Amino acid sequence: MTNTIAYRPDLLGRKSYDSVTDRASSFDLELFNIDEDWDEGSGYDFVYNDELYPLLPLQAANWYDKKTNEAWFQEGAYISGSTSGSTIIGNQHFVKGNENLEIDITDYVNHLLQLSGATGYTGTSFGLGLKFTDDFEMLETTNRQAVAFHTKYTNTFYEPFY
Repeated sequence: MTNTIAYRPDLLGRKSYDSVTDRASSFDLELFNIDEDWDEGSGYDFVYNDELYPLLPLQAANWYDKKTNEAWFQEGAYISGSTSGSTIIGNQHFVKGNENLEIDITDYVNHLLQLSGATGYTGTSFGLGLKFTDDFEMLETTNRQAVAFHTKYTNTFYEPFY
């Protein structure tokens, strides 16, 4: 998946977007199973600032709701340390923070296809989520740490262009 943070290489390790957001560097991302049915978001909430953009739609999935006005069992869809439900499928280390996402999900897909020999995943799935590691999430920093990935369905001018 294309990392759209790379559109401004001059901002590596520097603030970007607003005065409270830094481009994350030297971090790990974890790909996890989403075990609740959810509606995909519209892609309009890349810039996290309700005061600056108060009229943007909040329907569909976001940090708090899996569907319009229907809360996730756990905010953010991932239950830290869970032995059931949210399962880590894979992870990737990012040195600069502008690398593309490349995680092998072969066993996960084989399980969904019910192929024999599938290992590493056994739950029900409604898709995949991406998160910073728990340790990184719990850091108390002055500024938010950000990385961004967009799909062809994202309603912005960010790559990939389809």
